Amino acid sequence: MQRYQCNKKITQTNFKDYLVIDMQNNGGGSENTPWIAALTHAGFYDNLITYKNILELQDPNTRASAFYSSVQAEKWYQTIIKAQLNTSEYLPIRADFCRGSALCENKQIPSSINPIAYKKMLVVINEHCVSSCDDFVWRMRSYAGATTLGQYPATDGTYARVNATVYITSSGEIKSAVYGEGRSLQFEDATPLMTFRMPLSKTVTPKGKIREGDKTVLDIALPIDKTNFTEINLSNLAHTLQRL
Repeated sequence: MQRYQCNKKITQTNFKDYLVIDMQNNGGGSENTPWIAALTHAGFYDNLITYKNILELQDPNTRASAFYSSVQAEKWYQTIIKAQLNTSEYLPIRADFCRGSALCENKQIPSSINPIAYKKMLVVINEHCVSSCDDFVWRMRSYAGATTLGQYPATDGTYARVNATVYITSSGEIKSAVYGEGRSLQFEDATPLMTFRMPLSKTVTPKGKIREGDKTVLDIALPIDKTNFTEINLSNLAHTLQRL
């Protein structure tokens, strides 16, 4: 089980009362586990996800893309295949980043050995808080007691996706191919017509309830109207700081 060392210039700062984190316009894109570890004091958990059980997951390259090239996730997949637990529409629920268990079980992850000190956390968000920013918001509220202010974030828990390309062959046939996000196909005697992405996973509760669209993530809705619309980010931050 991994423990995270954090930048001492940050973690040795004593914020005394309030720590304000501005997550507006944060498009995500990378794992945030080290920050979760630095900002919690009593451990935390991965978010839970489940994957659509599609035929293309039998391809190791597609799995590597869908599983963020995680060795632990690949071991989890081989385990459920061996146990024949891949017969339903969705694969069994597992921990997203697999940081608490080598087999992606939902086990507690220890906080950093030198976490950031504060008494109360406020997280400023808006509709452009997406993907791992959503993950950050969910987990800060659950494991750091954070209060969120602003506008509703995307609550987009579809972290894994696949690409699909529709193409036409030299004989005029219309066909399609599904493959891992971030990968490309080489077409011989065929012309691609369009490429798009499709969701492959969803973030869920331990009982399997989908978390996308969860409106409980916003604790305090801040005002937005024609007087502050063009500078809503600064307005949200100003309203938050006025509450300190």
